Amino acid sequence: MTALGVVPNPPRNLTVTSREPTSISVAWVPPAPRPNAPFNDVYIIFHSNRTGPTVPFPTNAALMNVTNATVSGLLPDRFYTLVVVAVNQDGNSRPSNNVSSNTLPGKSLIHKWSFYFTPSL
Repeated sequence: MTALGVVPNPPRNLTVTSREPTSISVAWVPPAPRPNAPFNDVYIIFHSNRTGPTVPFPTNAALMNVTNATVSGLLPDRFYTLVVVAVNQDGNSRPSNNVSSNTLPGKSLIHKWSFYFTPSL
């Protein structure tokens, strides 16, 4: 813990950059500098859907030295809300702005089959 125990400012301008059936990619701007708040470019992304809890991604891990990430392992055609926090040795920042997006629908596995039947006499 630093002498003042100051957490970083939150990441800024979180945006969705792309969507797939099982993932959503996001990008953000690093937090504004804060006096006496050392920051080493460590982030945690949290996501939730309408029916589940808010969970970190990747689970129990932090992202280092990046300002974009892809949250994978999501369900197709579902609504998700994401936020990012910055982390230092004193704790987590407040969350960034939140962004919400649907994953894309999954590919259909339905095949059309045509059968032609000619009766024999």
